[in-house]
Amino acid sequence: MVEKDQLAGMSATSLMEQLGKAFIELEAHKGAAEDNVRWLEIEEYFSHLESVMKKKIEEFEVREKEFKEKESKTCTMLADREGVFAKEQDLLDLDGGDNKETKVSSSLGDTNAILDASEENSPN
Repeated sequence: MVEKDQLAGMSATSLMEQLGKAFIELEAHKGAAEDNVRWLEIEEYFSHLESVMKKKIEEFEVREKEFKEKESKTCTMLADREGVFAKEQDLLDLDGGDNKETKVSSSLGDTNAILDASEENSPN
């Protein structure tokens, strides 16, 4: 990121130099008395603009860093949740049996809902 700042600084400096030369040429042609804008005012404006832009870049870099940290934490949390889910699935698979009603009722602690196969088939 430093390289971009240096490039931006060099291009801003070279642009200011070019603008300064153009301003001097303009003064030579028109005379300084006709112009209301002074070179120092223009230079101050561009210096202020450059400092504002640097502050904005720094703010965006801080926000980008915070975003990447949040993203990393979120990915870690999702991976942990996937691991817990996989363990839960493994435990459910280890219970075995095809009776889903038994699995659900036993996981809820409802022992009265579990019926023997003989009681289910009885005509009473």
